[in-house]
Amino acid sequence: MSYNQRPERNRFLKSINDKNTDLYCLKNSTGIEVYVCNFGATLVSIFTPNRDQVFEDIIQGFDCIDDYQNRNEPFFGSTVGPFANRIAHASFSLNDQQYYLEKNHGEHSLHSGPTGLHQKVWDVKSIVDHQIVLTAFAECGEGGFPGNRTFQVSYTLSDDDQLRIDFECTSDKDSVFSPTNHSYFNLSGQLNRKIYDHQILIPSDQTVEVNHESIPTGKLTSVSQSIFDLNQLSPFGTLRASESHKNQNLKSSNGYDHCYVLKKDAHPFLYDPSSGRSLSLRTDMPGMQLYTANFLNGIEGKNQVCYPNHSAVCLEAQFYPDCPNHIDFPSSRIEANKTKSHFISYTFGLNSESIEKT
Repeated sequence: MSYNQRPERNRFLKSINDKNTDLYCLKNSTGIEVYVCNFGATLVSIFTPNRDQVFEDIIQGFDCIDDYQNRNEPFFGSTVGPFANRIAHASFSLNDQQYYLEKNHGEHSLHSGPTGLHQKVWDVKSIVDHQIVLTAFAECGEGGFPGNRTFQVSYTLSDDDQLRIDFECTSDKDSVFSPTNHSYFNLSGQLNRKIYDHQILIPSDQTVEVNHESIPTGKLTSVSQSIFDLNQLSPFGTLRASESHKNQNLKSSNGYDHCYVLKKDAHPFLYDPSSGRSLSLRTDMPGMQLYTANFLNGIEGKNQVCYPNHSAVCLEAQFYPDCPNHIDFPSSRIEANKTKSHFISYTFGLNSESIEKT
């Protein structure tokens, strides 16, 4: 099935907590379209051309706002924060004070718990053809995090086929800030197709070591001579059960769900030979969680199509998971009354020859 059907705006109109949701479309001169919903500041659809100039949706998600609101666990396309990924035992210490977060991953916090930024109705600050700017507010103690915080997310689509996401946070108390976007990419345009033939390059010599619960141990592990070495363009075929079960680290997470320590000026790169589509990522954050949609379990998405495990890949640029509890990790701390900014950009292209040398 081809996914040429654009999302229907009327299915994204709703009032949630006395705030209205809507669907917005960004377009550029080459025909790329990006659809954004202000619930969760969410990327709903991205339409890019294949080598035959057929435009198809390349991210998984839902057809209507109700599903994004009530079936939020996959975090399809969501802005995740104030802290992406896991915080061990749902607590951390800052300025000699212990903060306790909402538990939603066993005894731990994942993606800031059930009241994170992915569940907020964001205000639209401005909207033009190529850019939308959204803002949200979180009170001190919301989700357990300190500080009255104002957040801003900007999506900007350029005519050179780059989608840039800028994140900002200002807090009246010291706090933590490690945002990401949680889009599930399938560059084939067939959103229920396994990504085994996709190829990935991640310029990185180390990953963050984790235990069987995917909680960091505090150590970094070399990728050398392992299934985690993706410094050369490599297919995801190793995710097939016969291969992944040979590696205990992949077996416990049912695939890749690991944070890579990015080299300076690294440009992670994703390519699909079947369509010719490629994606190059840039960020100013130190890590990127590679997640291969290991637990979709056939959830029904767009066009009533079910998404099996390993039918997408997430490239979640962020700080290292659980970094507030590890002094040796890069700090996600934001100082009181100062604005902290980070960005992620995706550049869409065709053919693996467009890969940038790193």
